[in-house]
Amino acid sequence: MPKLVPAKKFLNKNDFCCGKRFEEKTNLSRLPLPLLLKGIGLGIPALQQDLRQHLLQRRSPDFAVKNISAGATLALVGRSTQSRQDLKYRLEQKGLKLCPPAQALFWVLANPPFPDKLPENTGITWLDETELEQLLGPGVPVFDAQAQKNLQQLLLHADPINVRLAAQLLSHNGVPPAMLPYLYLAWCWAKEEKLRRELRALLGRYWPSAHRNLLRARVQFTRDTPWEAIEKQLAEILAPLKI
Repeated sequence: MPKLVPAKKFLNKNDFCCGKRFEEKTNLSRLPLPLLLKGIGLGIPALQQDLRQHLLQRRSPDFAVKNISAGATLALVGRSTQSRQDLKYRLEQKGLKLCPPAQALFWVLANPPFPDKLPENTGITWLDETELEQLLGPGVPVFDAQAQKNLQQLLLHADPINVRLAAQLLSHNGVPPAMLPYLYLAWCWAKEEKLRRELRALLGRYWPSAHRNLLRARVQFTRDTPWEAIEKQLAEILAPLKI
């Protein structure tokens, strides 16, 4: 007789239902954290969204990112869109500390792969990377109207060197909401694979978590399309963001 193996050892996409049906059939609060993270890592967009939102909703109803004060300890769970060294430096500039999960009160839900084992998580508060950027962002805007116009021109330039320069400036100083459509368009236009990954990672840090479905695939824009038509199409695609 063959030896029985626990089902969790062979967890796959078929073990989960998606969307509303999944929520109706499954009490997410009863699922252990490793299984929730495993579900996020399966690559099913609707399921990822449900599980991420469930973890974020575990926190206190009166929680606000702005109330995280100096001295707070944060841990990264998963792979971030920025290097650990850069994140550590940015946190230190705000008087915050990057720690292992066992020593942190705030856990940042990044991207798969996730650790196989995590400590007891009772009493911790989850953040997503968009909220992390709100926490780390400058107190006053870095880019005035003219600077944003210059960045827009760099992002939409045909030369990838200019696009990468704009992306680096935005990565170090923050992405104003008004720049998101142009960053999105630069990502859609980028031909170099490495540049596409860099732009996608930057978008992921600032894109509203409730609308990440818009980043699943790049929309095909052509550079010879009249700008008025591009603006109209962008407005339609990004309407849910209410920028």
